[in-house]
Amino acid sequence: MLLLNGVVYTTWTSHCDIRPYTGWIISYDQNTLAQVSVLNTTPNGNSGAFWMSGAGPAADANANIYVL
Repeated sequence: MLLLNGVVYTTWTSHCDIRPYTGWIISYDQNTLAQVSVLNTTPNGNSGAFWMSGAGPAADANANIYVL
């Protein structure tokens, strides 16, 4: 999870790349938990996800978000 500028970012992906697998970033307002945005890395297919090795996303000073 990542808290950035009042938004909680969660990342979701597969375990062991068992097909079909996809990746998601879903964000929520930190105060209301209302959903703010959704990113599906493979909306029309599969085999596209994040490999974070158990870690969460990171952000830099310019509010760019990084996942691996």
